[in-house]
Amino acid sequence: MLISERYIIFYIFALFTTTLKTHWQQKKQRYRTCIVMQQTIPNRIVIYAKDIMNITGRKERAARKLIAKIKKKNKKERGTFLTVKEFCQFTGFDEESVNQFLHF
Repeated sequence: MLISERYIIFYIFALFTTTLKTHWQQKKQRYRTCIVMQQTIPNRIVIYAKDIMNITGRKERAARKLIAKIKKKNKKERGTFLTVKEFCQFTGFDEESVNQFLHF
């Protein structure tokens, strides 16, 4: 191999590895940004059947029935959201502990 061919091969290899490093650095930076964005998301005010399942240990159907009872008591129409505050008032749970549970 000639000296100039070695330099060309080395140059291509160096260019390729530098590009890869830059690519991974950018990807790592995007990942860090996503983590920071996740930490700044405020607590939710809406509660879903899956959340009720996790909080109470009930099955999905029972959680949906509980949501229907709460909506009926609060005279809410079908398709409207149920807030954490309404759920806590109905069940007697502490709102702060439910919010902590939903946040993690």
